[in-house]
Amino acid sequence: MLKSWTLKNPGRRFICCKFMDLATRRRGCQLWERLDEDTTEWKKDLIKELLEEKKVMTAQAQLLKATIARLENENLKLCYQFGLSNTIAAAEEHPVVASNQGKALLLIFML
Repeated sequence: MLKSWTLKNPGRRFICCKFMDLATRRRGCQLWERLDEDTTEWKKDLIKELLEEKKVMTAQAQLLKATIARLENENLKLCYQFGLSNTIAAAEEHPVVASNQGKALLLIFML
């Protein structure tokens, strides 16, 4: 049993031949049957909106992961440049961190 996530039939369950290529509907014995009734337009629209939101959130998560990786790399470079280990304690011991701008630098070192 499979579930369709196409825009035309979101969330509908069906069965098909295990050798069937779902993209082309070729190969196999061409067995294909719906297991549930057609749903309401409201439900279809809701599922479509949720699928679109999922795509947006997935893209945002990938962007955030890339940003984190970039910031971690910059953090390591700064730690190396100032001769610090990558720890909060080492950042607090650095003379620049004790100055007025220390909080901003501490955040950079913590990332």
